[in-house]
Amino acid sequence: TAFSFGTRGAKEKAWQKENAVFVGSAQTRKLPKKLDQNFHTWVQCEHSAFIGRAHRIIIKQKSPGVKFLKDRVVGEEKLFSKKFSSPTKNKKQKHKKQIRKENKKMYIVDSHCDSIQQVAARNHPLVNPYNVSQKYNQLQMYAMFCGWPGEDARASYKRATRYMGLFSVAIDNESDKIVKVKTYADIEKAFAEGKHAALLTIEGGTGIMGDPEIFREFYNFGVRVFGMAWCHNDLALCNKILDEGGEDTGLTEKGKEIVKLGNELGMIFDVSHISDKGFWDLIELAKKPVIATHSNFRAVCNHSRNLTDDMAKALIDKGGVIGLNLYRAIINEDKEKRDIPDYFKHLDYCLEKFGDNNIAFGCDIDGVSGDYLPSLDINRSIHDQFIEFMQKHYSESVIEKVAYKNYMDFLKKNLD
Repeated sequence: TAFSFGTRGAKEKAWQKENAVFVGSAQTRKLPKKLDQNFHTWVQCEHSAFIGRAHRIIIKQKSPGVKFLKDRVVGEEKLFSKKFSSPTKNKKQKHKKQIRKENKKMYIVDSHCDSIQQVAARNHPLVNPYNVSQKYNQLQMYAMFCGWPGEDARASYKRATRYMGLFSVAIDNESDKIVKVKTYADIEKAFAEGKHAALLTIEGGTGIMGDPEIFREFYNFGVRVFGMAWCHNDLALCNKILDEGGEDTGLTEKGKEIVKLGNELGMIFDVSHISDKGFWDLIELAKKPVIATHSNFRAVCNHSRNLTDDMAKALIDKGGVIGLNLYRAIINEDKEKRDIPDYFKHLDYCLEKFGDNNIAFGCDIDGVSGDYLPSLDINRSIHDQFIEFMQKHYSESVIEKVAYKNYMDFLKKNLD
């Protein structure tokens, strides 16, 4: 196979005549570093199993001080192109390489979405255009919502088991994009394979019908995060008791029994919808740190779904994580101030009050009835848009911690 060179004057023609080389199977040749004063670039070509067709490498001068190599492949072999820049462009090129390097290391973790409901309604697959990143591998916690108001416990149980089946089918159908995970090692494996990871959670524990054995079955299936109540049930009261003005009695005896079993199994408990007293019961009884999968700060928006400063401090002191929710009603009480910058005011509050080690994403995608922040483009990944916003306003360290490091650190310690 001959390497021939495009001509640019007598010196190059002479060099071509004297230095044309033939390369056999699995051999290597280095071309001299100097063609003449304007052609100082060298290339190393390595390949094997040539089938006798010509492969041409053309060296051209694009503009003074800039050289590049271009390959033309004939047949089934492939030569690797490499672009060379003058010293004046080295810094820019190095910056681009650094960005690519950072992108490879960047991940996303989000602790709450309701996309299984979209699968059930046949609106979207498990991985839809907006719920996971299009740039980075993502761990998404998928909630099985089984606490509908007015739905009895058996109907909630049937709903949960139906969601399990749909989730399993979706994982099989989308196995080229996403895998089911149960442990931290599973997450690492998924990311190493370039895939998204799906971790199952329960939102509203009504579906276990107060039965410890059903709770155990759900854990065995892969549920690793459990929210006791979305509405009031036989385990606990939800946050709405505060709005209703009723007595907040916290966890029931059945609820405490479930926490005890969860401690034995290794379940992580979610406080996002539980009543205030129920929160404090979980802080006291849960062996592992608790998480707020999709909650904001009550000091920024006075809503019963949000955490008070005392709650946030207790959760953080125990080693938990708070996933920030984009649901408009719990971002700001003023309906005119419910957009991306207002969402990040909750992050700003956390950074100022509690630091940057226990805050993350818990966006509640597909759980906000389509009422997304007005500046978001739902044809694109919401997480990618949030990262783009953060790159303009936050340090690289804060971005990495919120995007994935805080939750990955937590899960490394607590996801058995």
